Amino acid sequence: MFNSKSQDEMIYERVLNATRNLLSTRGVKGWNMDMLSQKANLSKRTLYKIIGTKEKIVGDVIIRYIQGIQREIAVIVGQEQDFLKITEEVLVAYPGMLNTNLTEVIPDIFHEYPGIEAKVLGHQDELTQRILDFIREGMDRGVLNNEMTPEDIFDVLRALVHYYTTTSRSSQNMADRLKKAFHLTAYGFVKTQVDKG
Repeated sequence: MFNSKSQDEMIYERVLNATRNLLSTRGVKGWNMDMLSQKANLSKRTLYKIIGTKEKIVGDVIIRYIQGIQREIAVIVGQEQDFLKITEEVLVAYPGMLNTNLTEVIPDIFHEYPGIEAKVLGHQDELTQRILDFIREGMDRGVLNNEMTPEDIFDVLRALVHYYTTTSRSSQNMADRLKKAFHLTAYGFVKTQVDKG
């Protein structure tokens, strides 16, 4: 039917992009395979031959989305520069990596297709583990306080991201506020050591 494996891959990418667009604009229930075949400019028969089911293509889209975030974070944390600068860069860049519409539809996808949840959570766990390993590295280098656990630090960073992504007026406003909050968190509120004696 197709000329080559690369042509199959190009068509599959087209279907993934069309699915991502439908999920972002219509949610998980607001479209069907007829709409996807139109959006991808393929016959319904070809569409089913390439992807199998709606559940499979939805799962592939969400897993690729999470893997894309993992790759972007890996590139940032793989840099050879100041640990706290890298941490700040991840913190500020992470919200921009998120497709808000896709992120919002994930709970509906899990409800509609419970089989996707375990696969997706496995990939989210990998992302969380990568970040926890990065935090442990900061502790091993003596940059981060060993009196806290990596999970504690991760929770604080995640809370900052959540708060500023939900309360900021624009992405620039969010980035500025996150940087300021990170500096306060990382370097503390006290200007100089207070004499306790």
